[in-house]
Amino acid sequence: MDARPDPTRVRAMFARIAPRYDRMNRIMTLGRDSAWRRATIEAAVPRADGWTLDLGCGTGDLLHLLVTGGARRAIGLDPVEEMVSHTRERLGGRAILLRGDALTLPFADATLDCIVSAFVLRNLDDLGGAIAEGYRALAPGGRFVALELTPHTMPIVGPVARTFTRLAIPWLGGIIAGDRAAYTYLAHSIDRFPDCRALAHMLYERGFRKIRYRRFMLGSVALHSAEKPIPATPTWRA
Repeated sequence: MDARPDPTRVRAMFARIAPRYDRMNRIMTLGRDSAWRRATIEAAVPRADGWTLDLGCGTGDLLHLLVTGGARRAIGLDPVEEMVSHTRERLGGRAILLRGDALTLPFADATLDCIVSAFVLRNLDDLGGAIAEGYRALAPGGRFVALELTPHTMPIVGPVARTFTRLAIPWLGGIIAGDRAAYTYLAHSIDRFPDCRALAHMLYERGFRKIRYRRFMLGSVALHSAEKPIPATPTWRA
């Protein structure tokens, strides 16, 4: 496998599995992914009148929580038309939906109040570039919150979890989603993704502060939150 995902192949893959994407998520996470998405929204603390972006909105699970939670200026962005179409039908005009790329966000500097994402970052071919682009688009004080699968670092649980991911997930993907190759890719995407500490360091290097993370499901899922600093007000002396 290449060190970075190929954007064209990844988009084609998600277009294929869009109709069965939600069902596979529920099965792979034993139904816990909905609770993790709610934790993502709670960590983001989106303002009702602020602009909140769901980066890689997919089929709209996270975006649905945003709009039902009172976010009146919610935006969903995804490069896959099949995912955007699914979300458009689901939300019925309650959010702005755009096709777009995480590396070239269609927003001016410092215009967003919050960026959230769920199971998106490891599919990007330039993770550092996407983090930097999110930092650019966020207003000072804005929050960047990402829910993601993460490599296991624990000595006993790690090997067991990796074996399950490499063997069982592709098998389930073949049976339920009809696409074993897509879920074989998922296992490799976890292996090459930065672990929790490394991702936190990447956020820090690109300017974010107040960085925190917590883990779920025996450490296989991580929720990172970070904030774009508010510039200090200069103190003038006569």
